[in-house]
Amino acid sequence: MQKTRVLGLDLGTSSLGWSILEWEGQDLSGLPSRIVDSGVRIFPEGVSKTKTGEESLSAQRRLKRHSRRQIDRRAPVFGTPPPKNR
Repeated sequence: MQKTRVLGLDLGTSSLGWSILEWEGQDLSGLPSRIVDSGVRIFPEGVSKTKTGEESLSAQRRLKRHSRRQIDRRAPVFGTPPPKNR
């Protein structure tokens, strides 16, 4: 008899779960005959917890990049070249 395998995925915000299930035959309506393998991968959170709530880990880097770009845009207005040592 033919065996049918199905890969199941569970995508979370900071994790990925997976399993491989096996059925006897083509009918997938019942319970699987066995669980071939399963696992989970947990990723680090994309936010840091602060006293005031949660903050993106890239928020501080984004603010500094924004400041650098503002300086570069405004430099020609004031007659000075933008800094070149970045």
